[in-house]
Amino acid sequence: LRDMRHENLNLFLGLFFDSGIFAIVTEHCSRGSLEDLINNEEVRLDWMFKSSLLMDLIRAMKYLHNRDVIHGRLKSRNCLVDGRFVLKVTDYGYNEIVIAQGLNTEEENNEDLLWTAPELLRSPILRKRGTLTGDVYSFSIIGQEVISRSSPFCMLDMPPK
Repeated sequence: LRDMRHENLNLFLGLFFDSGIFAIVTEHCSRGSLEDLINNEEVRLDWMFKSSLLMDLIRAMKYLHNRDVIHGRLKSRNCLVDGRFVLKVTDYGYNEIVIAQGLNTEEENNEDLLWTAPELLRSPILRKRGTLTGDVYSFSIIGQEVISRSSPFCMLDMPPK
């Protein structure tokens, strides 16, 4: 992960694992997550800004997928925005680390599954590893969030469960 360097990837600095606490250390992005940006009504998101954010995400995904790296947990919360409003994907490689270290992670909540492809919802093993096509599905949900400036599946007016 240390060798993964791209303008649209949040720089991986290291791991912390002690006394049952597991954390990934990455660079700080001062504008918070894409989810925060979407929900901040004080920030004006015109079409140029929206397309710039989505192009940043596409570049990050292209970089990862060209190196056969599956994100597996892609969501607006895992897309950070730096001080120059450049989108940076974070948490890439998380699933690989968890599997390699044999860590037992807590269950995902229903809301986190809104970005998960239907075929992965049916297979806990695939969901744990993720797939390239699953990442593309997650991208489409993020695209809907950015374009409509709302939460996933907001038009259904139903709770995540």
